[in-house]
Amino acid sequence: MDRIKRELKCGSHLSPQAGAKVTLAKCVYVFKMRKSSQQTNLPKIIIPPARGLTPASISDDSEMEAQSAQTDKCRDSSHFTPTKSNALKKLRPHDEDIINATLLQATTSLTARFDSQDEKLEEMANQMRRNSVMIAEIFKAVEFNAAEIKDCKEKCLETRNLLLGLTSSHKDQASRTSELERYKKKMESLDQRYNREA
Repeated sequence: MDRIKRELKCGSHLSPQAGAKVTLAKCVYVFKMRKSSQQTNLPKIIIPPARGLTPASISDDSEMEAQSAQTDKCRDSSHFTPTKSNALKKLRPHDEDIINATLLQATTSLTARFDSQDEKLEEMANQMRRNSVMIAEIFKAVEFNAAEIKDCKEKCLETRNLLLGLTSSHKDQASRTSELERYKKKMESLDQRYNREA
């Protein structure tokens, strides 16, 4: 029983699920295989220690050999311990058809989405072109209006200067007219005085 426990302990590197599935029949099989391998007595080879080695180093070496022998046991027992195969399940033809249909549907939906996005992008590009043309036309209209406003300002300045000249000439004419009226009145008064004296 101790040997079986050791065999199971050596197989502890397996996953918990695989370890849990070890049945009594498999344990008996491992036990029989161990027993048959122990019955064949192989000659042991003893290597004498090298010169200059102390008994402590020899005991360390013997401990290391014992540990390596135990790990070899574990490795040997792994051949007799059943393991779960890592091979993937083969897909049934029906499952493959379903997967292919799903992939085809996803591909067609993605293609349709890309096509719709391409159409939207093209529409946006056309709208941007139209907006660019409209902006260019508005810019030309603004430039034309700016030139017209500049001309109107120049004309207004000319009209203002002309009006100032007319105002000054009107003042001169008014002063001359008042002087002429005074002179006329003076002449009339002198004429009346002269007529009286005559």
